[in-house]
Amino acid sequence: MKIKSVRWKNFLSAAIPGILLFSLIVAIIAQLYTGTRLSGGGVIRKTSLLGVYHDESCVEPLEYIDWGEVRLNKCYNTTIYVRNEGNIPVNLSMHIENWTPAYASSFLSLTWDQNGAILQPLEVVAANLTLTVGFGMNFTEFTFDIVLTETEAG
Repeated sequence: MKIKSVRWKNFLSAAIPGILLFSLIVAIIAQLYTGTRLSGGGVIRKTSLLGVYHDESCVEPLEYIDWGEVRLNKCYNTTIYVRNEGNIPVNLSMHIENWTPAYASSFLSLTWDQNGAILQPLEVVAANLTLTVGFGMNFTEFTFDIVLTETEAG
């Protein structure tokens, strides 16, 4: 009986740390893929020469993008339509301001595929925006301003 008892103790002393480590790894993976969810959106600010719309025919103006519920370590895409409403060609640019909470920019980023694009008068371009959500944040709601600007194309 003593031999069986020693084997059992050796087995337990080796198995328990392994089981604990496995449980910790499963918990971390579950948190990354199904855990914390965020919700938020972005107010669109623009100059007077640009129009921003939901639709390609530029009927429905767009003033806010609601990203809805987003998950950690994922990317989310949406398409907006930008029209040059002036009478000169312009270069497009975008930047983000007024992050709430202020440190949200350490965990979230917004990019688009039209930086530097030249838009002729009344031309419409589809702009694809990508919100990238990191992990490790301790907030559940966010907002920011999406600022679209133009400079005269030279």
